[in-house]
Amino acid sequence: MEGRLLKTTLTLPFSRAYGKLYAELALESINMACDYFQVLNLAKEGKWHQAHQLVQPHSDELSCLLHAYLHRVEGDTDNASYWYRRAGSTMPDNDLQAEFLRLSSLAETARNHE
Repeated sequence: MEGRLLKTTLTLPFSRAYGKLYAELALESINMACDYFQVLNLAKEGKWHQAHQLVQPHSDELSCLLHAYLHRVEGDTDNASYWYRRAGSTMPDNDLQAEFLRLSSLAETARNHE
């Protein structure tokens, strides 16, 4: 009985603290807009993992398009198609350079409408 009480005593505060931290991080990523230009710059520099990590928590249309583009760069066309569908689109019939320029233009348009 004492062991069970000790386990509960040690686990409960940790669970509450972890839950609070997780909730704060979740709210922070919901409230923070994706930095489209940072994602594009990281992609341009070949820093795929960093760009992917930055865009992954976001689900707005342009974030989904950027996410799709990153999977095209990676060569994962099935995953890219999924993210284009999440953006309400289909995978465009353009090369990666043309898609990068298209997404850069969309990011610029989004910035001008903030």
